[in-house]
Amino acid sequence: MRHLLEFIAVISVSFILFTLYSVSDYQAHLFGVDIRKTEFSDFFTAPEPVEAITTDTISKKDTIAVVVEERKTDTSAQRLLLIGDSMLEGLMKRVTDYRIFNGHHQKTVLWYSSSTKTYGSNDTLNHFIRTYKPTFIIMSLGSNEMFFPKIKEKRKTFVENILEDMDTIPFVWIGPPNWKEDTGINDLIEEIIGEDRYFLSKNLSFKRTSDGIHPTHSSSRVWMDSVASWIEKDSRYPIKMSFPDKRSKKSHNLTILSSPK
Repeated sequence: MRHLLEFIAVISVSFILFTLYSVSDYQAHLFGVDIRKTEFSDFFTAPEPVEAITTDTISKKDTIAVVVEERKTDTSAQRLLLIGDSMLEGLMKRVTDYRIFNGHHQKTVLWYSSSTKTYGSNDTLNHFIRTYKPTFIIMSLGSNEMFFPKIKEKRKTFVENILEDMDTIPFVWIGPPNWKEDTGINDLIEEIIGEDRYFLSKNLSFKRTSDGIHPTHSSSRVWMDSVASWIEKDSRYPIKMSFPDKRSKKSHNLTILSSPK
């Protein structure tokens, strides 16, 4: 019992001395080293909360790694609107294969010789959106504007108009299959709509028809396979586009529009 009382006394005296040292102006030294003080109040005060790190609080200069949420593929049946210029002739057949195999529905609108100006200066696109009510749009456009000078000045407004029509609906835009270097149509479209909604086709290799411009149907099938894989794995709006195990002979549900004057 006596030893216990002695121990309690030592602890009590130590605590009193510690408290007096914490609040005093005296700085103790031991072998030339300052004995660091801890504020007495620190033992009775909760630590300040640490601000949670979010993507809003991290600047571009910060080196903290941010975990980006993985995009989830929408596996539900889609109402696909395939719309654009003559490049759809080859693409639409392969889209039909994907549509049948993956349980989607499809409406195809082919407008020969059309351009961003054609679609961006009237309500044609809006008409088919209102009529068909697509849940996903695949547009192929730009081949008829490959060599326009001052392309950004002449076509920027029309691309922005098209984007405004489609932007509330998930979509991808398939770029032209360049047969020569363009004057900027690819850069213009990609800059406005973003690379995760724009499939850049210019660097692919194609077998061409006799006009030296349009890919052959077999080459278009391979082209669409690349697009479909990109849609499912890398696009902003992934949908189910599993590789079809056979070709379909079913209708493309096609509407052909008159060539613009």
